Amino acid sequence: MLSDTQRTRAPSTMKQPMVPMPERPAQARFKSTNSGNSTRSNRDYEAQSPKWPPPASPKPAELIERYVALGMARDAASEKVIEDLQAALQRSLYPMQRMVSLEKTFRSSVTHIEDASQRLSVIEAKLNSKPNFAGVFAAGVAAGAFLQAAVKATPPVVAALNDLLGNIRKAFQR
Repeated sequence: MLSDTQRTRAPSTMKQPMVPMPERPAQARFKSTNSGNSTRSNRDYEAQSPKWPPPASPKPAELIERYVALGMARDAASEKVIEDLQAALQRSLYPMQRMVSLEKTFRSSVTHIEDASQRLSVIEAKLNSKPNFAGVFAAGVAAGAFLQAAVKATPPVVAALNDLLGNIRKAFQR
């Protein structure tokens, strides 16, 4: 068993009073280490480890008494306790301020993502309004057929125009 002096906690940086630690019950920590399965032994350890209650925060009157016991005047001790409590409050509020700034950043990035999504939907609508491969292929086949007909019809048309122009020229030469 531990003596009372061995069971007391050392003071932290916040100068808290010495609080006796509760005694630990004697328990086996591990079931079997021969299994070779490390995740199982970790689960066994976590299942058998005792759950310690969080340490209780000292009350302002206890802090004032502690500072008075250290040799401070009662008014100075009260001011010191108020300073400590305000510092603790500021430390607890800092994560909230950080969360607010992260929320603003998140909202800003969400609006940027929404803008990009709208631009992509406009591009997608333009692409969907274009003809697909089958439509383009059919238009190409029709254009090719028209061009072949035009090429086949060109020599007789040119010959007819040549005859017409030749007749007109002969009429003016006489």
